[in-house]
Parts: sequence; structure tokens; C-alpha cells
Amino acid sequence: APFISTGDVGTYSKLGMLAALALDYRFPLGQGAMETGFLAGACWMNAAGAAADATILIVPMGVDAKYVFATGGFPGLTVHVSLGPALMSVTASYLGDAMVKLVPYGLAGMTLDLPFSASFGISVEASYVMFFEGSIAIMGFAPAVRMYVQL
Repeated sequence: APFISTGDVGTYSKLGMLAALALDYRFPLGQGAMETGFLAGACWMNAAGAAADATILIVPMGVDAKYVFATGGFPGLTVHVSLGPALMSVTASYLGDAMVKLVPYGLAGMTLDLPFSASFGISVEASYVMFFEGSIAIMGFAPAVRMYVQL
């Protein structure tokens, strides 16, 4: 998905890429279903400053929780959150080697599922992602459209 930077960091890096993989276990809860599991991903962006340019790679790994409203409904609606640590690597010409550190991250969003059958369909997702590096928050909007298969 594209990672569209917002906030102060958006002046240095407008657009990046975000890829994520979530492995969740689903169990019934009320009229819907709860999904809990693990989320891992990678966010890549270039930043252009007044003095130097930098390449930023952030790899989040954390817990994932989703609630699916009215399981099997058309369309399906899911809200989700993910929290945990992220490995952040910044490479800039003035640094020499890459600077690597562990930072916290948070992700929250909503997904609209448009099923073609009981196990196959298309999802439209809007997520907001935040990486906290000291006093700086790298924040961005990550919209996505994808095909899904449920086993």
C-alpha cells in the first residue's frame, strides 16, 4: 500500500510504501467475530532535508486484534489495531553506516469486505500508522485494495 506521510515528517517525505502480513485466529464473539494474532511488515520511504537525503526502513512486528461486525454480512466491516516494536533503520550520507534502533508503533484502521463467495472477495482498507522515534512521530495514511481468501 502507499504510505502517505502526514504531520511534520510529511514535509520531508511525502510518499512511501507499506507492506504488511497479518496471521490471525478467528473465533465467534457476539454477532461478529474476534481475530487475534501477529502482524509484521515493512515501511520504506525516502526523506529529503535541507542538508541531506535519507532512506528510512521501518519493520514493525506486533500483536494484531480485529473485530468483524456481522460475520457473513454484505458488505463486511472490520476494525483493527496493532501495537508493538518496530526496527527502524536510517541511512544517510552524513551518517556513514545505517543508524538502527527499536521504536514503538501503532496501527489502527477499518476494512470493508466485498465477498464474491463465502471464502473469496475484495477488501478496501484505510489505516493510519504511527512510528514513535523519540520526540518525532512518523505518521501516515495507508489505503489499500486487495483480494482475500479465507480458509
